[in-house]
Amino acid sequence: MADDPHAARASDDPRTASEATDSGAGSADGEPPGAGRLDEDNLRAAYEQLCLSYRAIDDFRAKLLGFLPLVTGGGLILLTGRSAGMREEFFRPVGLFGIAVTAGLLAYELFGIRKCHALIVAGEDLERALRLPVGTHSSGKGAGQFLRRPQSLLGVVNEPFAAATIYPAVLAAWTYLALYLTSGRLATLAGVTVFAAGFVLILIYDQLLKYGVIDHLALRFAHWRDPTLLPPRSGPDGHLRL
Repeated sequence: MADDPHAARASDDPRTASEATDSGAGSADGEPPGAGRLDEDNLRAAYEQLCLSYRAIDDFRAKLLGFLPLVTGGGLILLTGRSAGMREEFFRPVGLFGIAVTAGLLAYELFGIRKCHALIVAGEDLERALRLPVGTHSSGKGAGQFLRRPQSLLGVVNEPFAAATIYPAVLAAWTYLALYLTSGRLATLAGVTVFAAGFVLILIYDQLLKYGVIDHLALRFAHWRDPTLLPPRSGPDGHLRL
């Protein structure tokens, strides 16, 4: 049978091939039609949800950091400013209550720092996958809020630094109130010690988190609780993986 000339011309026409590809033909490596576009849409949807989660956590932490010292200062002024008209034996239980509440909020803040760190790492990965334009930025990084996020001010000041200042200060104030009737010198010394220790420990926690030590210990602990889990290992980007 003779070859059909119309079929031959159709197969040689590049427009026909491109139309076939655009209409849903699969790629040579076996990917389903439109897989590339679908993956990009999924990445963008995941990135948008991640940004919303990060902003919500960051906003709540900022409000808490501003609200906590305001309430603590007002409470202390109310208590100590009218000490002559109230029973001073309430100072210790109120101080201990303030210490307990602040310690609980600090624990929540430390977990929030870790969650934000994880979201930043995930955001950087998604921004790389989206191949955002670099432009003329000197860093050579894509134009993403996570990739180009400033690490700190003067190499020290950032969100954990603010937490390391405010939470230990509040704990020190409640500690001073709890020990007020025992000894003024002891109360002052205890307050200063609590502030200094809390400030240093939170900054150390932040550095350990940046270098992956906290995640490594958490994965080790999870593996100890459930030996069926794979031991932690480092991925190609340097982050720990299960």
